[in-house]
Formats: sequence, C-alpha cells, structure tokens
Amino acid sequence: MLGIVPAAGRGSRIQPLGFSKELLPVGSRIDGQTERPCA
Repeated sequence: MLGIVPAAGRGSRIQPLGFSKELLPVGSRIDGQTERPCA
C-alpha cells in the first residue's frame, strides 16, 4: 500500500529513502484489537 503525502523541502529527517518522500510505503500494525496504519 502507498500513501500519497503532500510534502515539500529536502526531507532530511526521513532520509535515506530509496524513493521520493511523497511516496511513503504504508503498512499496518495491531494495537490491541485495532489495526492501525504505520509508515
């Protein structure tokens, strides 16, 4: 799953990424009995 995130700038805090920071891979995790999205 991919999340489209409007982003500008260099993205230095989330580097190194192998792709554009606007295309952030999104997964999910189980928190108790609730499935929550995570990057």
